Amino acid sequence: MRAQRKLSARTLQFGSIAYSTSSTLPLTITNISGGTLTLAPSINGPSYTIASSTCLAGVAAGKSCTLRVEFAPVSDGNHNDIRTLVTNESLNNGVTWNRCCTTLLLNFESVR
Repeated sequence: MRAQRKLSARTLQFGSIAYSTSSTLPLTITNISGGTLTLAPSINGPSYTIASSTCLAGVAAGKSCTLRVEFAPVSDGNHNDIRTLVTNESLNNGVTWNRCCTTLLLNFESVR
């Protein structure tokens, strides 16, 4: 079976936070296929980390896992960055790409 996933959100909206503080939001990933979904999450930007993850061992068929993304700004102003999920999921044409990427926009309205 080919792996396929469903995200709880395509955008994480952290809103406005004060400089030198942090905010953490969850992202739930559900495996909607019969195969095991493997993930290799990465974040582009110095202000972001994956605070915790239940996704490290992969996601069994029909199960979910959660990534908690933390934003701790290193500067003030608006922040928009990209988070990439590298998975083993298949594309709609039935071809499996072992390093297929899904992007998620991280949006922080302002840091003050």
